[in-house]
Amino acid sequence: MERTDILELMATLKLYGMRAAYDEVMATGIKRRHEPPRIVGDLLSAEIAEKQARSIKYQLTIAKLPLAKDIDEFDFTGTPINEALVRDLASGRFIAEQRNAVLIGGTGTGKSHLAIAIARACIRGGARGRFYTVVDLVNRLESEARAGRQGRLADYLTRLDFVVLDELPRRTRSSHAAEAGRLRTALPRGRDFPRAQAQGRRKRTRSAHPIFGRADTTGWRRCGWFRARISVPVER
Repeated sequence: MERTDILELMATLKLYGMRAAYDEVMATGIKRRHEPPRIVGDLLSAEIAEKQARSIKYQLTIAKLPLAKDIDEFDFTGTPINEALVRDLASGRFIAEQRNAVLIGGTGTGKSHLAIAIARACIRGGARGRFYTVVDLVNRLESEARAGRQGRLADYLTRLDFVVLDELPRRTRSSHAAEAGRLRTALPRGRDFPRAQAQGRRKRTRSAHPIFGRADTTGWRRCGWFRARISVPVER
């Protein structure tokens, strides 16, 4: 069979990774006198790598991350940010353990940058996620309810590994409670959406490992990262 026929068959079968690597794998195999099983194995490995890369690209697209940010682009120098903890979160272990993470800090401290970077790292590790601002998510849920389709977005979110919630207001206790209340009201009743522990801001942050180097965060803003189902930070 001619080379062009083989490449055409690979394209018909949508084996794009094998097709792209065919010439290199065959040339290397002939030069180094590889056995046929080794050549076939190399072609299959190229196909798997291509499918994984395509899957990651697709998951990054549907995650709707507003920017392409990575941890290596973040300058930790001269900041109180816990770099080791950020990189540990980027490993995705906290998702497997079904734990939440909340990034707290003042304006311009890098909460959104790090949340996006952690999300991208987790997606590259095979997780599926979605980014929302809290206002956008609340508006979507309320619009869905008004249209009589309540529950569809919630079903979609429960099939994800994580959800990033950004721009949760921290201006005042009342504004935070109002936004959290809108989010909880918009969620379908009777669904299993575990809440973040309702222990109050000060108690929670002091018991956690602070990323931004400070536990007392009165008046600050919060970028929440929540695993799979929606968790609502609660203030009393």
